[in-house]
Amino acid sequence: MNSETTIPVPKIVGLVLTSDWFAGWYVSFLSEFLSIDMNFRNVPLKGDLSDWIEGLGEGFFVQWIPEWRSVKVFARLLELAYKLRNPNQVKELLGVLEDRCSHELVQHVVTSCETRDFERLRTTIEQMATKAGFSEFSALALFASLRAVQAAMRCLVWYRISPLVLIEKARKGDRDATLDLIRIDRLFLVDACSQNVLRQVSMANDKAFTARLGRIESARPKFGRREACEFYFYMLALFRLRPSPRLRLAIDPKDKAFPKMYDFSKCFERRCKEIEAY
Repeated sequence: MNSETTIPVPKIVGLVLTSDWFAGWYVSFLSEFLSIDMNFRNVPLKGDLSDWIEGLGEGFFVQWIPEWRSVKVFARLLELAYKLRNPNQVKELLGVLEDRCSHELVQHVVTSCETRDFERLRTTIEQMATKAGFSEFSALALFASLRAVQAAMRCLVWYRISPLVLIEKARKGDRDATLDLIRIDRLFLVDACSQNVLRQVSMANDKAFTARLGRIESARPKFGRREACEFYFYMLALFRLRPSPRLRLAIDPKDKAFPKMYDFSKCFERRCKEIEAY
């Protein structure tokens, strides 16, 4: 990313992003988010995954973050996270939620997340949004965005490329790009961007491609703490922040993602170069 796009960054962003407590929590959250199977069974989502991803914004997947308005929103969210370290702030927030939405609805959200009952979660979130005055809020749009964000993040950390590039190639008949997308998310099997290739393969009875597709179905990429750390490094690089040596202990306490300090430092430098090259 060119230095011309560098903008003033609120101090809270650097303070929170490079803190041990946030880095450890964020990487743990990303590890779960990248690996979870978002099976929205019985949830009537509309459109294709490729459309949802394109709706996230043009260009490099994380490019939207440095835009000034987005940074201010991001800073507010980090400030909230910082405040919620205080138990009194947590009680205050829960009090507001229960006052606006009732304890029962808040509990429904918690249990729905634990059981992965996305249909119940959808209806509960929409009820909470209505009570809070957000009449146009759509939980279906939220779920679609979450699936799109997950797929985009997976593409970024697995292939080092924007999913938009793979989607465009797939639409033009690139078989490797089509397989790469399906490897990331099964929804691409029924996505409009993949149908041209899949139709050609079916008509030609291409057994070699079918065999490759079968291998993908049986051996999908495994996303874990290492991939989560790499996405966190992208975030730091975007804001021209650097991780201190102590952060390695926070994001990789068992020394599995980065067995040595050298691995930690080199990985961060590579992610920085990828951002700068964009």
